[in-house]
Amino acid sequence: VPRISKKTMKQQSDFRKLARTRVRLNRTRDGKILSARLVKMTGDRMELDFKGHDSCLPDDTFMVEVHGPVVRLLFAARLDGKDGRNSVFAVGNDIKYLPSKEPARLAVSGFSVLVKWGEEQMIGQMIDVSKEGICLMLLEEVMNGSLVHLEIKSKFETYTMSAVVRYCIEQNDGLGHCRVGVQLIHEDRLTTARWMSLFDRIVDAA
Repeated sequence: VPRISKKTMKQQSDFRKLARTRVRLNRTRDGKILSARLVKMTGDRMELDFKGHDSCLPDDTFMVEVHGPVVRLLFAARLDGKDGRNSVFAVGNDIKYLPSKEPARLAVSGFSVLVKWGEEQMIGQMIDVSKEGICLMLLEEVMNGSLVHLEIKSKFETYTMSAVVRYCIEQNDGLGHCRVGVQLIHEDRLTTARWMSLFDRIVDAA
């Protein structure tokens, strides 16, 4: 596997494009897989929105996999502590810089989504996106395999898409929220081109 030194990477540009992407952590001491969102990364430091922090010990080490829009990074890291709400990690000396093997999912905010299925409809919030799918937060369950129609609203535009529900997970937050993942149906070139353009803007804004 080709390796490049952190110092030879176009660090600031490359790392900025990874902001808000999904991170998978394999804890060395027990092999447990944990997940997080990348907040910020520099040559030797990484900050994560990491809900698994409380289950970790000081100086726990991890093999880390970051899934960006174009590339996938693999490297070792050590938990150093917290900086406000974020968990801080020291990054190892070398990073494996590889082609992405799965769609990058970017956390988003500010998008409301009108979801219609059968005779039902409900407004939810889009919480992350990829080129192929969306994760939504809804106040109602939607059956796996359901065909849904989406009206996605940003500040200035509306995107109309169809999709198939791939999972629906109750959040146990006491409010009845469900996390719903849908796979987009690219019905025509214009719809696909508009969605890809929106995704690219989200990446560039990271």
